[in-house]
Amino acid sequence: MISVIIIGHGCFASGILSSLELIAGRHDNITAIDFTSNMTSNDLYSQLHQLLDSKSETLILCDLLGGTPFKEAVAVMENFPKSVINVLAGLNLAMLIETIFARQTDLSFNQLTDHLLKVSKEGIVDWQSLSSHIEASNQNEEGGI
Repeated sequence: MISVIIIGHGCFASGILSSLELIAGRHDNITAIDFTSNMTSNDLYSQLHQLLDSKSETLILCDLLGGTPFKEAVAVMENFPKSVINVLAGLNLAMLIETIFARQTDLSFNQLTDHLLKVSKEGIVDWQSLSSHIEASNQNEEGGI
């Protein structure tokens, strides 16, 4: 099974993992690393390095593109060139839930990554646009405009 490592600033990682467990229960092969104010980037790198197993596929999910957690995850990934690792930025709860369930399907690692990027982007909506789309769909089904 694909391993998942969540990293982010402050208590983002442990917080989003807590939310996942509240909604979907506990899952194996998922770890959270909080990048707190008392840590250095070297501390974060070291924790990530210790978690990576060169034999498993690992998806590292980060809070922000370009932040220290993202940069350190990329640095660690580059030091495991024979491993199957990818780093995704912009993690939100919907993306994490999708990750946990989609990794249980027959998708390959690359297909899973592509799927997560697609559904994560589609999951960001605003209510005005969404409600207008719903109203239009309902009118079309009822024979209206």
